[in-house]
Amino acid sequence: HNAIVQGLVEHFDSVFAPEIDAFDAHFDALSTGDTLDKDGFEALAYALGCFPAIDVEAFADLPRRCEDGRVSRDECRAWWARRQRETPPPLSTASYTMVAFFLNYDERRAGVLDDEGFAGLYQGLLDAGYDLGSLEDLLAEMGGTSFRDFVGWFEGLCAAADDGVDE
Repeated sequence: HNAIVQGLVEHFDSVFAPEIDAFDAHFDALSTGDTLDKDGFEALAYALGCFPAIDVEAFADLPRRCEDGRVSRDECRAWWARRQRETPPPLSTASYTMVAFFLNYDERRAGVLDDEGFAGLYQGLLDAGYDLGSLEDLLAEMGGTSFRDFVGWFEGLCAAADDGVDE
């Protein structure tokens, strides 16, 4: 009996905590309430791996807007369900701020930066106080210039910083 209780105590979150819906996690991280503005919707699409220049059909079938021009959670969820794709796992809180940062440099809205966009992103990171090597070093470290490359690199950076705090 004690072993069962001890096991439940040690694993409380995994046993009793509700499973987090990945779509809701993305939406909640980018919204101010239960709606998104145009920029918030675009950031949500990026977090879901859906890019306007690549997923033309998805952006031809945009969700209905509310009277104030915003898009509701339900409309966004229905829009994503029509894509019939798996929802990527949620990002770290800090990475959601980097979605908008990446968007600043992705002028083609393709989810991949051209040379000029990547150079701008690199300079933006330097201006924000990130301690980086050369542009070429960063590119090698990230493994490419796609949104997923950037977010994966940034998530690793955050994890390394968190590990350094715990030591």
